[in-house]
Amino acid sequence: LLTRVYANLTIGVKLAIGFTILIAFSTALGVIGITALHRYGQSATEVASTSAIERAILSARTEEKNFLMRGDVAFAEKAQKRLETARSIASDLTGHTAGTSPAQARLQAIIAGTDRYSALLTEVAQVLDETATTREQLVLDGRILEAQMNAEDRLYLASSILKQMRRDEREYVQTGDADALIQFDNRLGRVLASIRSSSLESDEKEAMAELFQAYSSSFKAFADHKQRTDSLEAEMVETARQSLAAAGDLQDDQVATMGEEREQSRLMVAASTATILVFGVGLAWLLTRLITRPIREAVAAARRV
Repeated sequence: LLTRVYANLTIGVKLAIGFTILIAFSTALGVIGITALHRYGQSATEVASTSAIERAILSARTEEKNFLMRGDVAFAEKAQKRLETARSIASDLTGHTAGTSPAQARLQAIIAGTDRYSALLTEVAQVLDETATTREQLVLDGRILEAQMNAEDRLYLASSILKQMRRDEREYVQTGDADALIQFDNRLGRVLASIRSSSLESDEKEAMAELFQAYSSSFKAFADHKQRTDSLEAEMVETARQSLAAAGDLQDDQVATMGEEREQSRLMVAASTATILVFGVGLAWLLTRLITRPIREAVAAARRV
């Protein structure tokens, strides 16, 4: 039926239909190619975004280390900004991935990790401020006690033990060695015993014991804050490592996906080109046949006349 209808059309209409179908095939091929390139480009963009997340977290780690070494809050603020950048990129990427995909789970892990990292960094900054305050109080109490001991010549043994306690204090401040805490406590017991057995008056013994207790309390307060800081720093490092690991795994997955998209795009374009080429050749043959047949029939009829 279509052949008969087409045969009754004028040559101009036939050519117009043929060119229209050719344009439609070309348009279809272009749409397929653009779609394939768009998917590949989107995969490449996601890989770049994941790389940016990893760079932001690594930069935050660098600023965090500078903050811990130098104590400058400006480095902590820079680290917070890097973490905000990483979280923002991860949040944007969640809108382009399926809700139950492994990529979505890793993005959620990155977001949770950066949030926790940021909270830990804020807490560390606060604890470091408190640690600095307790350190100042420890230094003050130590100096007061040393001055009092220097003015007292009846506590030779206590004075000697105090020097050892000051060494324990310095060792702990520098190294965080738990043995220094144990030695300090042992020496405190010995120095208090020596004060009780000294020739001082009762009120003098009580006042001197209070000075040592105040010094010991300051040292223990400093030790508590230092241990809290060390614990937070360890958790912060582990959180950063987990976030970086999630970002690395996500990037590996997306690189693999990008490779698959590239191959699929090539196959799609190649298959579409081959299919349209076959249909185009077939259509060209059919249109040529339908156009030339009436002409041949007219020429044959003219010759018969």
